[in-house]
Amino acid sequence: MKMDNLAWANSFIQHHYADWHGIDNLLEVSIREHLVSAVKALEVGCGRQSPLGIYKDKVNLLAGIDVEFEDLKANVDIAAVAMADGIGLPFQSCAFDLVLSKTVIEHMTNPSMFFREVHR
Repeated sequence: MKMDNLAWANSFIQHHYADWHGIDNLLEVSIREHLVSAVKALEVGCGRQSPLGIYKDKVNLLAGIDVEFEDLKANVDIAAVAMADGIGLPFQSCAFDLVLSKTVIEHMTNPSMFFREVHR
């Protein structure tokens, strides 16, 4: 029986990282390490609120995409929003210095296409 992406991720984490309690602290440390002044940042799956929001004054551009229009309208953290998924980003290659995607990959039907798109 084939697992969906979320079930597989949960199983993997429980098996290999029994003490894991979420990504928020790890994410905060990583953002601080990689987010520098004069950067262009994109959040894929920005939803209603972005962990990058507290850094919006430190970046040149903070953009976000999501598939939910109502979430995009409600998001006050992101300066520029677009309705899109992670498979077809509506931006030129190398447009961003930092791409963040938190709790999105488990919803992708083709994660490898997502990673290829984000990498370009």
